[in-house]
Amino acid sequence: MESWFALLQRNVLDRKRRDTKEELRLAMVCWIERTYHRRRRR
Repeated sequence: MESWFALLQRNVLDRKRRDTKEELRLAMVCWIERTYHRRRRR
């Protein structure tokens, strides 16, 4: 889990400042759905 949170932080949280919680939530969901789920091993 720690490596997953590190990836999330490096790829979503540290890249751009979000003004609202909703923008941050959408950025996280998009990263998970577009990038993380396609790259991880199944």
